[in-house]
This record gives sequence, C-alpha cells and structure tokens, in this order.
Amino acid sequence: MMKITKNNIFLGLACSLSILSCAKDNYEKPNASLKGVLVDVATKNPVNGVVGNGNFGNLQFFQMDYGVPNPAAFTTAGFKADGTYANQTLFNGKYKLVPRGPYFYQDTVTVDLKGSMQVDLPVVPFTYPKITVGEITSNSITVKVSAKRNAAAEAIMPQQISAVVALLGTTAGVNYNNYYVVNNNTTNYRYVVNTSAVNNNVIATNEYSYTFKDLKPGTTYFLRGASRVSTNNPSNYYNYSELLTVKTSN
Repeated sequence: MMKITKNNIFLGLACSLSILSCAKDNYEKPNASLKGVLVDVATKNPVNGVVGNGNFGNLQFFQMDYGVPNPAAFTTAGFKADGTYANQTLFNGKYKLVPRGPYFYQDTVTVDLKGSMQVDLPVVPFTYPKITVGEITSNSITVKVSAKRNAAAEAIMPQQISAVVALLGTTAGVNYNNYYVVNNNTTNYRYVVNTSAVNNNVIATNEYSYTFKDLKPGTTYFLRGASRVSTNNPSNYYNYSELLTVKTSN
C-alpha cells in the first residue's frame, strides 16, 4: 500500500494545476472585431452618442450560429460621442445587431463576421437638439439650446418632447449624468427646461437661453445640447447635439 505523504499531496496538486493551466491556455481567443457608426436614415449623418452610455443606450449582440432559437444578448461598451462603436473581443460567427437608444431601429442587421469588419447601423433619431454659443466672458458662457422632432420619427409614432437641456462640462465626455459640479451643485451646469406641457411645434420655434456663470478665466469647457421624449422611451434616453469646445477669455 502506498504511503500518503505531504509530498505526494503537493505533487498531485501541482499536476492538477498544470493540467488545468494547459486546458485554460488551449481555449480559443477572440479572433474578430467589429466597428461602425450609427447613421441617421434621413440625413445619412452620424447620430451623436455619448462616452460611457450616459442616458444614450447600447448595442446588443445576438450570436446566431449556436443553434439556439432565442440566443441571449450581450452588449458592447456603447456608442462614442461621434456615434461610433467598436468591439474587438468577438469570435468569427453570425451575429444579429440591435442598437438600443433614443431612436427607432427598423432594419435587422445580420453579420457573418470574419476577421475585422465595419458595419454601420441605420436608425431614426427621436429628436434633433441644437446648442449655439453667444457671449463669452472671463467667467461666463451664454448659450441657446433648442430641439425639434424628427419628422421621420413622428411618422412612425407621435412623441412628446419632455425636456430640452444645456450641458457644460470640463471633459469631452459631458452628458446628462456627467457635467461640471461645484459648490455642491448650487451653481447649475445642467440647465433643464421641462417642456412636457408645451406643443412640439412651439418647442421647435423656441430657443432657450441660459448663462453658465462662475467659470474660470482662460479655461476650456465642453458644451452639448440634449433633448428627450416621454413616449416609448422607458429608459429616458436623450438625443445629443454635436460637442462644442469653448474657452473663456482671460
């Protein structure tokens, strides 16, 4: 009969760990990547996103070649400010892509992914927010923000614009959840206009003016407009304007 010693135990553990390590090392690594951009069906322009998914949504992937009738979804890191996305940790295979956010998504995009590919995603944005810059001083920036419904989206489903927003931040990642905060936010760098009771046609003709105060001289700030609808928008997603870079005077 073999005598069991500590050395035998340690040797057995070492062999087991070695086998597990080899098995782990033999797993297939991701060998494909996918990138693209959200594209407005009507204008053919990129749809502005946000860094970090702040109230904007994400892209769902469904891998279709495993023989599962209803495969589970997994998501990427989301869309960047310029509407682009990228996932570099995929395997070759067949995928269905479904973007979720402040837009109607009509066409199912299925991709037979092999290596690196680019696939753009057509969507119909809910709203078109806009922000313009007026007077700039050493410690303030005056802006005008507006929003209008996308006619193509209105044809699909009537939706009420419930908020128009002006945002100021210290980084290019400014969004509804990420903006400049000082004095325990007693100085407001997220200006929100509640438009729930205002007719969309009236909102489209208005420009809401606001002055961001108590800023630092000679400092660069980032500005964006945003707007959202209250109908068929359970996650309260916002559409965003382009990103503006503004520097206060010295």
